Amino acid sequence: MSKAKISLAGVSKSYISENEVTQALHKINLDFYFGEFVAITGESGGGKSTLLNVIGGMTGYDDGEMYVDGEPTFQYDDADWEEYRRRKVGYIFQDYSLIGHYTVLDNIVSGLFAMGKSKEEAESLAMTYIEKVGLKGYETHPANELSSGQKQRLSIARALAKQTGVILADEPTGNLDSETGLSIVKLLKEISKECLVIMVTHNYEQVEPYVTRKIRLHEGVIISDIQVRESKENKSDEKAGTADTGEVVSSSVSTEKNGKKETAESDEAAKYTDTWYAKFFVMLNLKTQRAKAMLFTLFLIVVSAVSFVLIGELNLKSDDICTKNYDGLAFARQSDKRISVKKKNGKKITADDIKQIKKIRYIENVDSCDYANDINYYIIEDRDYEMQYGMQITQREIQGSATPAFLKDDKFMLSTDCITKDDLKKGELPKKMDEVVMYSDDDKLIGKEMDCYFSAYNIWDGDDYIKCTVKVTGILKKKTTQVYFTKELCNMLSMNLDSSDFRLLYDYDVSMGDYKAKRKFIPVINNELKGNEVTLSKNLNGDYPGDGKHKLRIQKLDENGKADGDYIEEEMEVLSKKNEDSRNFMEVSREFFYKYYSPKYLQASVYIANYAKTDYILKKLEKSGYYAVSTYRAGATSKSDTKEQQRLVIIGICTAGLVVMFIAGFLILRAMMTLNVKEYIVFRFIGMKKGVLRRINYIELAIYCVIAMVVALVLAFILRLAGVGFITDITWYYRFGTYICFVLYNILLCAVTAMGFNHYVKRRFHQ
Repeated sequence: MSKAKISLAGVSKSYISENEVTQALHKINLDFYFGEFVAITGESGGGKSTLLNVIGGMTGYDDGEMYVDGEPTFQYDDADWEEYRRRKVGYIFQDYSLIGHYTVLDNIVSGLFAMGKSKEEAESLAMTYIEKVGLKGYETHPANELSSGQKQRLSIARALAKQTGVILADEPTGNLDSETGLSIVKLLKEISKECLVIMVTHNYEQVEPYVTRKIRLHEGVIISDIQVRESKENKSDEKAGTADTGEVVSSSVSTEKNGKKETAESDEAAKYTDTWYAKFFVMLNLKTQRAKAMLFTLFLIVVSAVSFVLIGELNLKSDDICTKNYDGLAFARQSDKRISVKKKNGKKITADDIKQIKKIRYIENVDSCDYANDINYYIIEDRDYEMQYGMQITQREIQGSATPAFLKDDKFMLSTDCITKDDLKKGELPKKMDEVVMYSDDDKLIGKEMDCYFSAYNIWDGDDYIKCTVKVTGILKKKTTQVYFTKELCNMLSMNLDSSDFRLLYDYDVSMGDYKAKRKFIPVINNELKGNEVTLSKNLNGDYPGDGKHKLRIQKLDENGKADGDYIEEEMEVLSKKNEDSRNFMEVSREFFYKYYSPKYLQASVYIANYAKTDYILKKLEKSGYYAVSTYRAGATSKSDTKEQQRLVIIGICTAGLVVMFIAGFLILRAMMTLNVKEYIVFRFIGMKKGVLRRINYIELAIYCVIAMVVALVLAFILRLAGVGFITDITWYYRFGTYICFVLYNILLCAVTAMGFNHYVKRRFHQ
């Protein structure tokens, strides 16, 4: 007889549990030859399946030696046994071990891909053996739609297509009715003419007419090995032995023997790398398991969305500005989007400067009237202010008076620098000092005159206010409470910060040779006055200097508000007409005002899209030649212990949430993946490389993860457009580094899950 295909010499195998050692095989000596159809029988637990697993390289042995084509296997490592299963043996299982969602063709092709076959060769071989086992016409049918007999025939075709020369069948008829089982036995008998078939069975009577040899095991020991009938001598024994797709690769043998053949195959299928095979199976799984793909993707969308929020919130709370109180002493307008800028060369800010600044990303508006941006306005009665009536005692009489009571100090001036003609729904931009544009549902508001009051506690005294009658010239498209004023009005009201000191001199004392009263006034323009005419406030009360001619001392101030040179005296005509401003204002003619004052435009207010971009814009402005300061940071100077505690609590909750979600996500994802663990074990049984299996898991989860992250980001963008507050704040704080953290968190979760599942598959396979 020819050389044994597989030989076992004194092979023993034991299983060790916590309390005992069970010997499954004891000193097994067997030789198996090409062309045999061997039946292994015995009671349950007698060692039949263990013997088959040892022969198939699925279970290692403890003692003795197993020879394959005359070569020992004692030195085999995991990679060698993997190669052995891939190229030397084909499996037929009692439960078929098919991939149910794969088609008949794909089930066979997957086994051939495990051997490294090219796509064309694999499909050609698969079609040959599909026809051979009687499944022609079922190529595109999913395996889970086949009958039991058809499933077993498919399992046989998958094993035969590998052309290994050895077929191992573990109870192949156990789940079949007698008639179908008999047809499978007959098929195996026919197959045994071309290879070695070793079958484990409990129903020896069914297979007795067809097998050539019967081996009986009892408690791990061979009690009989009977030649039932002679096997047909197969003259192509040696040819078949060398027609395998390759010998087992070990550290010291086989490489040289089959080197030429393996090199030829490698050259032929150079493009079919492990990564190519992994991608093929990933695409096949996505195509045939849409429900699974949807389930994983939906779960990861939830994880991605929550992680996006938590990471964004952590990033937002990394700025401790949220723990500070705003005092408004430096800048009355409490806006975290405002930046005050000056040119480093000390020159005025021009229209060209404004155009240049607006080119910086995230800058929305630039107002050259910076100081006026801290002046409050009150234009709608009963919304912004209400009139209070009472009695006022003057030097001459007691009379009724009405004074404004300001309801809210939340509206601040902006000049027409911040709007264009395109912002108007109707009308035109203001041209004269007392003209404004605002939003209204009523277009008839255009042309209407309205009383408007102004106050500025960080420019004037706290109780000072001025009244102007303004005319509406345009209606804004965008619904807003913001009113836009002319640059002339803005500069006039803020001149007290960067102009001159005006003191009205009266009550001359001859003995002193000087004026007793040198009251300081803030000049404002009254278009009805001419020359040196002035009106004073009716609220001046007992300090009123009286009508007639008085001298006004004017002294220029430097940029720090200090006297700059000698003063000038002008003779003024105080009219009997009283204005309705607070007592520290003096109304003067336009020509007199501009005689001593001209707008300097040394400082501008820049408004950005969101506070999160403050540092970025400050750096850009500094590089462009400007001194820049965030008015919000300048005003938020005092810390709040309560706010700091809240910030730390939120940081702790977000951090804990990310950790808990990572652990829970890992456990849930792995549990979901274990539902398909049998498929991966089947792949391992048919010899698929561990590297390919690992890549399949990594690539699949990576695809789900990328889709989930993209969906989460799109959802965040949509919610931001919809104006959802906390999402808007979070997205503004997302920078390149934050996005990297978001991506790494989700990718790491999937990578750790895939790694854990790969280890789980490995343990299950060895079990």
